[in-house]
Amino acid sequence: MGSKARGGKGRHQMKQGPARGPGARKAGSLPPKLQVRLAQAHKQRKDGDFTNAAKTFMQMAEKANQAGKHGIAVHLAIQAARCLSASGDEPGAIAHGAIAVGYATPMQQRKKVASRFGKFVQRLRAKDHGTAADTIEADVRDRLGLSKLPEPGTGAVVNRAARRGLPKNCGVCAVRVEPAKVVFDEDGSADCRSCGAVLSS
Repeated sequence: MGSKARGGKGRHQMKQGPARGPGARKAGSLPPKLQVRLAQAHKQRKDGDFTNAAKTFMQMAEKANQAGKHGIAVHLAIQAARCLSASGDEPGAIAHGAIAVGYATPMQQRKKVASRFGKFVQRLRAKDHGTAADTIEADVRDRLGLSKLPEPGTGAVVNRAARRGLPKNCGVCAVRVEPAKVVFDEDGSADCRSCGAVLSS
């Protein structure tokens, strides 16, 4: 009798959506395998394995571009070019920089894109890769219709509340966000240092 009372026809069971297990991921986030690959690429660069790091960054940049995530694709392609620059491969840095510019072409936020390339060009000049810097800067100005690249600055001045409002982890690559190291753009937005996605709480 007790069993009938619990499961009888008079009771309407609530319809439930698909269960989200502990391993379920947010929409728009990278699959766990790609999160691991991205972490590997950053570790390879940190360890001085620039060639393999560049290869991994570019593979992920291609996937991001195919998925329409152009901002992330630009960031990762620039990371690949930086790796090749660090290894002394200036022609490779130029080639990967050109790919990054191609990924940036469909983007509407020209000022934000130009700022990213401005920082990249500055790093190239610091590495004495003036040829790469001049080539990529000219390519960016030509394809994006810019008269010049902005001078890299320190970003927007934000209050403590803005930093407290940052997420604990990036919603795309899941890397831990360090508020003190986050640089805000002039529009008040901030990008993940790992994958280049816009951070949002």
